[in-house]
Amino acid sequence: MSILSEIIAVINRLNQELDEIERQAIAAQNLVRKALSRLPENAMLIQTLDYLNEMRQFVNDSRNAIASDIESISGSDVTNLEIQQVGEDLAASLGMTLEIKMQVQRLLSRLEELL
Repeated sequence: MSILSEIIAVINRLNQELDEIERQAIAAQNLVRKALSRLPENAMLIQTLDYLNEMRQFVNDSRNAIASDIESISGSDVTNLEIQQVGEDLAASLGMTLEIKMQVQRLLSRLEELL
């Protein structure tokens, strides 16, 4: 498998994981907003909503970074070293994304149990 095909595989996986984080964060936000309608001054709920907003911002920032990475290796004068560095950066992003996905999953599960 060539470096570019490996990068494409990582990008596809990243996009899938980001889509899942976004879906779960939206579901969790809906639960929190429902609870906030009954307890509008609850600091824990407000903090949870802020956290979920940050997770959705992470998704948007990650998508922008992926687009930037793709653009940076799309030129004809790109070296193998530059392509390899982008691949390593994307692999690191995937690791962080998987960690965040687990956090959002746990939060959504707790919210579903509580609400």
